[in-house]
Amino acid sequence: MARVRSIRSTLGRCPLGRCLNAHVLALLAPFVFYLVPFVAGYGWTALSPMTPGFAGMAQAPGRQSMHPTAVEHYGTGVVVVPFQARLRAYLRDGDLPLWNPYSGLGQPFSAQGEGSPYFPAAVLRSLLPTSWSNAVTFAMIGISAVSLFGFLRLLGLSPGAAAFGGAAWTLSGVFTLHLARNNIIDQFAMIPPLFLAATWAITSGRAAAYATFALVVGLHAMAGMLQIGVNTLLLLVGFLVFFSILRGRSARGRILTIVAAFVFFGLGTALAAPYVLPIVEGVRAAYNKNVPNLAFLPMPVPNVLAFFFPLLFGQIFQSWLSGRPPAVVDWNNLYAHGSSGLLLLAVLALAALPRAPRNQRWAYLFFVGGLIFFHTRYLSMLPGSLASYLPILSQQSPKHTNGPAVFCLVVAAAFGVEWLRRVHRRGAVLAVGVTLAIVAASLLELVRRQGGPSTADRPMAELHLGLTATISLILLASLWLARRATTDAGAAMIATAAVVGECSLYLLLGQDIPAFFLPIRVGIFVVVALTGVLATRRSSLAATTGGLVAAATYAAVVIWPSSGLPQRMEVDAPPPYMVWLQQAAGHEYRAFGIFPDYSSVGEIQDIEVVGPFATNEWVAFVDLISSPMIADFHRRGSTFALGIAADLATWYNLTTDYPRARPLFDWVGVRFLVIDKQLFRAEQRTDHLALLEPSSGLRVAFEDEAVTILESPTARTKAFFTNRVREESAATTYARLRAAPSAVDEAVTVESDGADAALGDRGSPSMPVPLAEYRPNGLRVAFQAPSPGLLVVTDSFFPGWQATLNGEPTEIIRVNGLVRGVAIPAAGPYEIIMSYRPAPFTAGVAVAAATVALLTVVLALGLRRRRGHTVRGQPGP
Repeated sequence: MARVRSIRSTLGRCPLGRCLNAHVLALLAPFVFYLVPFVAGYGWTALSPMTPGFAGMAQAPGRQSMHPTAVEHYGTGVVVVPFQARLRAYLRDGDLPLWNPYSGLGQPFSAQGEGSPYFPAAVLRSLLPTSWSNAVTFAMIGISAVSLFGFLRLLGLSPGAAAFGGAAWTLSGVFTLHLARNNIIDQFAMIPPLFLAATWAITSGRAAAYATFALVVGLHAMAGMLQIGVNTLLLLVGFLVFFSILRGRSARGRILTIVAAFVFFGLGTALAAPYVLPIVEGVRAAYNKNVPNLAFLPMPVPNVLAFFFPLLFGQIFQSWLSGRPPAVVDWNNLYAHGSSGLLLLAVLALAALPRAPRNQRWAYLFFVGGLIFFHTRYLSMLPGSLASYLPILSQQSPKHTNGPAVFCLVVAAAFGVEWLRRVHRRGAVLAVGVTLAIVAASLLELVRRQGGPSTADRPMAELHLGLTATISLILLASLWLARRATTDAGAAMIATAAVVGECSLYLLLGQDIPAFFLPIRVGIFVVVALTGVLATRRSSLAATTGGLVAAATYAAVVIWPSSGLPQRMEVDAPPPYMVWLQQAAGHEYRAFGIFPDYSSVGEIQDIEVVGPFATNEWVAFVDLISSPMIADFHRRGSTFALGIAADLATWYNLTTDYPRARPLFDWVGVRFLVIDKQLFRAEQRTDHLALLEPSSGLRVAFEDEAVTILESPTARTKAFFTNRVREESAATTYARLRAAPSAVDEAVTVESDGADAALGDRGSPSMPVPLAEYRPNGLRVAFQAPSPGLLVVTDSFFPGWQATLNGEPTEIIRVNGLVRGVAIPAAGPYEIIMSYRPAPFTAGVAVAAATVALLTVVLALGLRRRRGHTVRGQPGP
């Protein structure tokens, strides 16, 4: 008992908000909401009601999610799961992550821009089982929170206000909406380290700081979601100029600092050249979906209200306001959100602005300006819409601006915490009153535009409007208590607890929340907020008890329900039919029917694709085998699949399209059709039934409870030799094959002068050539050619593929305007090796290596200079 009194006495002498342990606690506390489900065996995985899965995808035993656990539910499956499986295979086999043979007829891998195979967190996830992916995600969020703490400290904020920023960022909507989407999390998590490194470099002027800034810029560029990254860079460019001017003591010093910052910014981008340059080539040389004026896509005005009041209109993918986006809230295009507490703190800061230190005041205004800029760009309004005319940004959805907008809001709110006890009471009432009045007027106008209150779902509207009002009142009461705290540290503690408690309400748990669990979660919010108040009263025991009660109650909410987060498991484990198919097809044949891009899970070359980039030759192939409607859908959206629904207007029809195009399927080696029994059934789709008839020429090769696999015995092997070759333009070949797909069995066509020796029609049938070796970035064949001719490999033609013929470099020729070939000059034995070494990647490696060497020299010179100053008894620069 005496020891307890001693501890309490110590806490009394050292207010909790000023103790290092208190700041660490503030940064760690939000992770309770992540770690309790994880430790209990549950997690945020690709198993979600609206996430497409491959046939036979393992389902977690026990309960399932009733609601999505990520707003981008589609990409959570078809992007994250295949990416991790592919990267694991590259690491296992020692291959560079350059070419993906498992989609379409093959396509660039790292150039897709949907995840970076070079980012450390992505590599670590691929080395671990998928059930541990969340652990890497939480670690990235932790690094991000600590970095934001450091950034705010360098801006001059107190430890308490800086800890608030890190804690609020941890549970903000940039993360909670995307916990199952790894590359989005990684890109968002890199924002605070980027600004921390930039601030340290400008503040210290040290070579090591600038080199670190360059390194972080490179990591940020490789985090895996460039759409978010380029928006962050817009804010960073403005910050580099702003902070250099703010910190500079003379015009010359400011100019030199700006120049140095941008030089090292450029060097950091150069470090990422092996990843960035192939993407640039993909934009130039590959086909990518081109939605005109995508940057000006109409975004719902209700999304702006939901950005600050996430439960105002309902739960995720729900709304009491009738209608369709953009007239009502659209969570997929909301993409990220802040919170009511963050908004109130940012607004309260206005009432303390005249009393704030000069540099802090300008920094606050900069980030408020950034928040306004991103929201105006989101709504295609001036001044933000001006950025949407830039070449790169013009083809990006405005939704990617909301993540950097949350960052600006958190930083602005942290200044509000710093100045909370300086807030002028009348000014605070005025600022908050005007803000809430604007929100109320906007809400009433939205309801009026949709037809008035009679068109709304009244019970849901009453629930969520009342809930939002309750949350706002609790927050206002907490912040009023914080303003009256005896110390700034105490005020920060109360504000941190209130905002963390509020943000916990928005964490997606996959439960049917409104009926029962939402009131309990509101209770957790209240307990967490009270815990912050108790902590400032020097009642450590009461504060600890409150925290434990909140954690225990939350644990019950996570574990007890019959629905919610699924159990952690290996979602990329290949089912039995994939194991069979990989053995049956090997590298000689392809399949069609494994939903994109899940074929990577079983290392099967399935022709379905999800994009966003594809080779131009693959797009031409889809045009040849598809109806005009399917081909147009693929060109607009980049996805090509056998089907996931009964909507045959947008998914490939086996009754009409496949029989007509079957010669083309056979020619590129599509031997197996995978029929998913969950999709192809009487209630869904029946267009496969004609293929089960003996007259179709197909046979059932495999069947289990998940799929039926049909086999086409007439399919060719992927590699074959032919001496029936003629010269013809690609356009003429496409027109001929479109009119009569069976013409593909005639002489193949080439356009290159390098094939002159192979031209001719010697009347011999094509000869299959076995692949001696096949890897993602290369292949090897060895065979005896009976005459001059052409070796054809029905993998997509694309810049970067090179070949040798018996050890000598030779040209790769485009065959039938689609695939790769090598001319065989005469009869005899040949060994042909094809390898993918794209020039942008090679150049990128050289640029990155030169940049590393330059940064090493800069570090050495900087260290030598500092040592020289130290020897002379002067401080280093």
